Amino acid sequence: FAAILSGVIYPIVMGYGPWGMSYRNTSLISESQYEPLSSFNQFNFLYRMSFGSDFELDLGLGSYQVGDQMRFSVSLPVKIAFTPHSIIEFKPTWSQGVSDYDLAFYSGTEFYSLKMGYRYISQINTFNTTPIKSYSSIYAGISAHY
Repeated sequence: FAAILSGVIYPIVMGYGPWGMSYRNTSLISESQYEPLSSFNQFNFLYRMSFGSDFELDLGLGSYQVGDQMRFSVSLPVKIAFTPHSIIEFKPTWSQGVSDYDLAFYSGTEFYSLKMGYRYISQINTFNTTPIKSYSSIYAGISAHY
């Protein structure tokens, strides 16, 4: 059976031209015990490649931290724009023992957007690839853009 969880995600993305950086902190809390379950931190340097105004593919290299364990990570975010302010984004990240997949749709104006998505995080045993823990959920949020 699945536990009831609360989660808070704080992402920051910045850059200029094809170069960028991204940071995302995710904290999961058990609502039945009111205690922290896991904390995930991602930091990536990004090389952003735009193909017209409707498609962007990024290459992210950096770190993925689970609790107190830091690991090297690779991320390949993809953005597809239906209009200038309605975008679907798929953000897969792989690290030693962790796979993180985030699929989201956001829509809004030039300075803010509403975001809805689905995220799946799986921690695996690196010796025999059996799952240790996995978390999945739909989410909603508000983003500010500058």
